[in-house]
Formats: sequence, structure tokens, C-alpha cells
Amino acid sequence: MNSVGPFTPGDAFRAHKALVPEEVYEAVNRLLAEKFDNREIKIYQAEVISLVLGLMNRDCKPISYIDVFEKGLLNKITDEYRRAGWDVEYYVDSKKDAYWIFKRLNRRVNTK
Repeated sequence: MNSVGPFTPGDAFRAHKALVPEEVYEAVNRLLAEKFDNREIKIYQAEVISLVLGLMNRDCKPISYIDVFEKGLLNKITDEYRRAGWDVEYYVDSKKDAYWIFKRLNRRVNTK
């Protein structure tokens, strides 16, 4: 018999992360690679969403723009990429354009 108990915050985080499609990380990774300049990278939320929608459709997992927000698919980008070694901040400018700024931490990146 399985016993179900309350989630810890860590359990909830792991369960949520498991619900985030790999296409979200693929989209962010692709944009990081395309825009990499060894200083800081500005990635607009609209770019990520557009790429996620294309990748999900490519993989026969249709999803809508609204679904991305209702399912919270972008909610963990900041935390996940911080854990991966980036300094990441999320902003919304005066025109209501949302974006992330990714900076490398004080580690030299070997670009050779």
C-alpha cells in the first residue's frame, strides 16, 4: 500500500521541474548559445515563448501561448539557470517587455 504524505518544498520543486517540458530548456539554451558574448546575454520572454511553441509543435506536443503561462512553464528559468552557474535576473521594462539578463559568474569561460 502506498502512503501519500505532504510535500516538502523540495518535493514540490522537483515535481514542478518534472512537469516542465525539455523544449523550454532547449529554447533557452539555444538562445544563450546564439547570443553568447562572454559578458551578459539579454533574452526576451517573447523569444523564449516563440521558440518553445515551435519546438513543442515540432515534437507533436501542441501548446498555446496561454498554456505556457497557465502551466507556469517559464517560472523556474531564473532558479534553474542560477543552479547551473549563471547570474540571472528577470525584468519587465517600461514597455512591458519581459526579459532575463544572464551573466556568467566570476569563472572564466573557455571559448576555445
